[in-house]
Amino acid sequence: MSSTRGPSFFVVGAPKCGTTALQDYLGQSPAVFFPQGKEFHHFADDLLRPDDPLLDRDRYLALFAGASASQVIGEVSAFHLFSTAAATNLRAYRHDARILLMLRNPLDVVPALHAQLVFNGEEPLTSLEAALDAEPARRRGQAIPPRARFGRKLCYVDVARFTDQVRRFLDAFQHVHVIWHDDFRRDTGGEVARAAAFLGVDPSFPVTLPVVNANQRVRSRAVQELLLAPPAPLVALGRRLVPKRLLLAARRVLMRVNAVEQPREPLPARLRERLLGELAPDVERLGRLLGRDLSAWIATPQSARANR
Repeated sequence: MSSTRGPSFFVVGAPKCGTTALQDYLGQSPAVFFPQGKEFHHFADDLLRPDDPLLDRDRYLALFAGASASQVIGEVSAFHLFSTAAATNLRAYRHDARILLMLRNPLDVVPALHAQLVFNGEEPLTSLEAALDAEPARRRGQAIPPRARFGRKLCYVDVARFTDQVRRFLDAFQHVHVIWHDDFRRDTGGEVARAAAFLGVDPSFPVTLPVVNANQRVRSRAVQELLLAPPAPLVALGRRLVPKRLLLAARRVLMRVNAVEQPREPLPARLRERLLGELAPDVERLGRLLGRDLSAWIATPQSARANR
C-alpha cells in the first residue's frame, strides 16, 4: 500500500459547472496541491469499467506524490457527484474530507456537456436532440460509443438531475460547500476566496482569473478524428521516432490549434420545453433541499443566459 498522502478535499462536480476553473484558481495558492489533470473518478467504481487503471489505489495515490507536507491536497472529478457509489466510497476513504459542489442550471448543463463530449470525440451524435433520443438505449447499456470512458455520462438528463446526487453527499459528509455557477460568474474572486477559507487556506493569495474551459468547436472534424484515433502504422512510426511524452504534448498542441472558442447557439424552443418538462421538477426539489430560490433557472429565457 502506498504511503503517499492522498487528498483531503474533493471537488466532486457537477460537470460543466466551473470545476476546471476552480481547480485552476485554487491551484494558484501555494498552500494547495492539485495533481496534473483531473477527472480520475477513482471512487466512482459504479461508473468505470472494472479494468480502468485508476481504480487501483496505489496508482491513484501516486498522482499526489509531489505534494509538500504543508499543502492541502485536492482533486477534481466532476462525475463523482453523479456516481451512486462515490459518496460512500469517499467517506470510507476519508470521513472528514471537505467536499466542494458546483451547481448550475441543468438546462445549461445538458447542452454544455453534450458539446464538450462531441468536442472530446466521446459523443458521435452531434445533434443534441438525437443524443437525447438515444438516452433510453444508453441507460440499458446500448449504443455506447467506444471512446466514452463510461457510458452513463451520455445520459445527459440523468446527469443534470442534481437533487438526489447532492443529498448523498450531504448525508455522508459534515463539511460540504456549495458554489452556484451564477454566483461564480458574477463574483469569481469572492467565490474562490470563500472556497479557500472553507478549505482552511489563507484566502488572500493573489489569483489571476482567465476564462477556463469555454465552449469550443473543432475547426476540422477530420483533423480531430486523426488526432483522437491515428492509424496504427502512424502510431507505431511515431513511437519509434519520438518519446511518448512528446507525442502526447504534440497532440495536445494540435488539438488546441484545431479548436476555436465559440458561444453555443440558444436551445431551440422545442428542446428547451422538452428539457423543462424533464428537469423542472428536480430544480424545484433542489431549491427546497438547499434553501435557495431557483425559479429563475426554469423561467428565464434561454437567450438571456450566457452560453459558455
